[in-house]
Amino acid sequence: NVNSTAIISFFNDFLVSNCRVSNTPLGVFAGYTSAHVKKCIFFNVYMAFRSPCFPDTCNVLVDSCIIFTHYQNPGIAITYGSPTITNNILIGDNQALGIYLDTPNNTARIKNNLISSYRFSNISVSLVEDSAFIESNNSSDKIFWIFASGFISFFAARIFL
Repeated sequence: NVNSTAIISFFNDFLVSNCRVSNTPLGVFAGYTSAHVKKCIFFNVYMAFRSPCFPDTCNVLVDSCIIFTHYQNPGIAITYGSPTITNNILIGDNQALGIYLDTPNNTARIKNNLISSYRFSNISVSLVEDSAFIESNNSSDKIFWIFASGFISFFAARIFL
C-alpha cells in the first residue's frame, strides 16, 4: 500500500512496463517528460497516469494497460505535449472521466481503447491546439466530450448505450 504516488519522475524520460500498481492514489506521475507506460495493470487507484507537460516536446505513450479507477479523478490525465493512448481497457467506478486530454499542443492520438462506466464522459479532449485523432474506441455507456479550437478527427468510434 502506497499513500501517495507509486512511480514519479520529473524531467527524465522513462519506461514502465509489465507491472501491477494497486491501492494508491496515483499510479504513475510523469512531470515534464516523455514517459512510456506499457502492459501494466492499475487496480484500485484514484488515477492511473498523470502527466503535466508544458513543453511541446513531451511524447507520452500509454499502451496496452488495464485500468480500474475509483473516486473522482480521470483514469488517464495529460496536459500539453503529444500524447498517444492506445489499446487500453479503462473501467471506472462511476467516476468523472476515463481519458482526459487538456490542451494537447501537438498531435494527440486516442486509438483502440475500451472505456466504460465513467460518470461524465469516457473520453474528454479540451482546447486542442494542433490535431487530435480519436479512432476505433469502444465506449459502453457514455459519449465523447470535445471542446476544441483545433482539428479533431473521429474514425469508427463505437458507442453502446
